[in-house]
Amino acid sequence: MTSPPVPATDPPVTSPPTPQATTTAPDQDAVCQASATDCQTCLGASCAWFPSVQACELDCTGLADTECFAASDSPDVSPTEICQVIATAAQDRELCAAQDATDCATCLATMQSDGSPCQWYVDPDNGGLSWCGTGTCNMEGICGSQTCDDSAATQEPVQEEDTSSSNPCSQFNGYGADGCPPCLSSSDKCAWSIDTCLPNCDIIADDAPCFHADSRPNTTIGELCDLASVNTQDAKLCARKNYCFTCTSTLQTDEKTPCAWYKDEAGNEWCGTGGCDSNGVCGETDETVCQVPTETPVTRAPTVAEIIIDDTSASTSGAKRRQSLFSWRQYNVGLAVTVLLLTMVGVVY
Repeated sequence: MTSPPVPATDPPVTSPPTPQATTTAPDQDAVCQASATDCQTCLGASCAWFPSVQACELDCTGLADTECFAASDSPDVSPTEICQVIATAAQDRELCAAQDATDCATCLATMQSDGSPCQWYVDPDNGGLSWCGTGTCNMEGICGSQTCDDSAATQEPVQEEDTSSSNPCSQFNGYGADGCPPCLSSSDKCAWSIDTCLPNCDIIADDAPCFHADSRPNTTIGELCDLASVNTQDAKLCARKNYCFTCTSTLQTDEKTPCAWYKDEAGNEWCGTGGCDSNGVCGETDETVCQVPTETPVTRAPTVAEIIIDDTSASTSGAKRRQSLFSWRQYNVGLAVTVLLLTMVGVVY
């Protein structure tokens, strides 16, 4: 009697090794965008903080002509201390701006947090527009003064009531997009551009978006501010692109209009939303502007005159070659005749 066959046993099943979880460092640009909640969060993430527009970028080149603070600029100072300085500076700006409707003497008598006086500004190219500020120079190169001329120090009361000689619009600055509605609703007919309230749109570059309540009578203030917010986002988006091809391939909020690449005569290059700036430098959206010119020699078809000259040269050269060949043949025939005659003479003798 034979025992039944033993069934073959399958090899033990082993589960595949568990793959090790890999972590990818987040993109620093995304980290900065997510840290735009407040100053300390932004600087704590090693980014740059733009207080006037409440924006957090990779570095201070992200937005042009805008006050910026970066933790890397002051490695021995904590983000908390830097943000405290920013907050104090904002308080000083509000304090000095509140003196716009007064006169120069009142402005200079107002002390900032560090004990220094506010300063008086006058724009001679804008009808003598004047205002009170903290003492820094603005983007137009207008700097404050710590002295008043006789007319500014002794203004008549009726002149003090003339708001055209001051800048009451600046009181709405420092609040980001929230400053737009009160700016455009102001009885002083202020204008709004890139989170800044201005006396009018004539004092900024042509390519900067600017909104005024009277410029679109059929549009509400809320709709204008929404449009301004979109334009500000586009300006920030394009300003972050540092390479030509990346710039012109980036679409703005409408998903149709690409950012534009600018290049001035000095060789400076940057990315913007399009149009021409106050210096006449216009942006290009065509990617061909990004192509680097090469030193390939230019080839062209020969002119009719050159063809005639070449043909004449070839004909002349051919004639010379034919004449030379004919002369050589004549020489060979003569030599053969001479040899034949000498041979015959030798035979006779």
